[in-house]
Amino acid sequence: MGCSASKTSVVQPTVEIVRTKSGSLGTNKIERKKSEVAADNAGTSETLYTTSKRRNGSICLYNAATADSNTKDQDRFITIPELFPNVFFTGVFDGHGQNGAVFAERAGTECARLLRQKMAWLQEVPHLPEQHTAQTIDALKTRATVDLTTIFADVQQTFTLEYKKEIQIPLEKEHAKLEKSEGIALPMALPMVGGTTATLVLVVGAFVITSWVGDSRAVLCRVIESTNDEGGGNTVVTAVDLTIDHNVESNVEEKNRAIAAGGAIAGRHVAVDGADGMLQVLRSLGDVPHHANNIVSCVPEVHLTQLVPEENPFIVAASDGIWHHRTSLEVVENIFNALNKKVVESGELLDSDDLVRICQGYEYDLNGWVKANAKNKDDIVMSTFTVNGFDWRKRK
Repeated sequence: MGCSASKTSVVQPTVEIVRTKSGSLGTNKIERKKSEVAADNAGTSETLYTTSKRRNGSICLYNAATADSNTKDQDRFITIPELFPNVFFTGVFDGHGQNGAVFAERAGTECARLLRQKMAWLQEVPHLPEQHTAQTIDALKTRATVDLTTIFADVQQTFTLEYKKEIQIPLEKEHAKLEKSEGIALPMALPMVGGTTATLVLVVGAFVITSWVGDSRAVLCRVIESTNDEGGGNTVVTAVDLTIDHNVESNVEEKNRAIAAGGAIAGRHVAVDGADGMLQVLRSLGDVPHHANNIVSCVPEVHLTQLVPEENPFIVAASDGIWHHRTSLEVVENIFNALNKKVVESGELLDSDDLVRICQGYEYDLNGWVKANAKNKDDIVMSTFTVNGFDWRKRK
């Protein structure tokens, strides 16, 4: 069970594989060709990367894209197929604000570093569901929740200390001087320099652990064969959200939590006294002024889901640029139908080129959706990977 993988890690979206060493994690940082940079400057960018390795007839795909955004690309993803032996990791990060790209990329690499430092025990978790009881599953979720909460807090503490040293303390000193020279109290708002969502997905044997802040969503595809009254078969595709969006627009519980902590809601945004600007997300990394009194929180939610390989072909994790235009079900249906059609037509197992073409076609469609709805133009990052044990040929 779990996810098949090769030992390749991606830090940012790419279409041309030009690898250079990046940090101590052994990651491969991808750089773009000049032609792609020119395309970005023209307002359109499409990027894709894939790597695969056959194991038990399954293939993993790692994929990221930026679709027709008039803003700078601030979304990032990181994938480490073997974070530990038999432990797969991918994460997506949607940066926002002036330095959103910096926060997104730093959060990705720092989360990976801390996962390796604090959660090596995951490789000792039994991988077969029959090796677990309700008690061991509860213990797994509890321990993962504690460690992942600590990891997010550590990343936020790093951002907070840097912000205070480089921005807040110097600004407060200058503000105090100005008040003294003018002889009056003057208002001051701390500037918003940036932040990011963070959605981490860990596949540990028969289980997928998701932890997240913000509204970058992870979705599990579920496929069931049903039988009708005439004895015929039907393939029913459903989407299982592995995360819940932490934003003002859709999460009433989170909105009420932020209000109770002292935040003010203005339409789709939250405002914090003493902080410049407003945010749509109610949990994030970075955004230091808005984290005052935990109005915007860095505490992740953590969910544990048991995989059913014969029903779960793949998982998609993506930033809100996709979910602005398509529901979870529409996304998984589109990808599943294209993958299944390829198997039916060819009579063969999928290979990595098939997966690339299908996801690339999906990106082109997404570009069209974005163009048709200009008010929701946004960067997009998407990571997709298959689950071992799903038999595509069975549905031919």
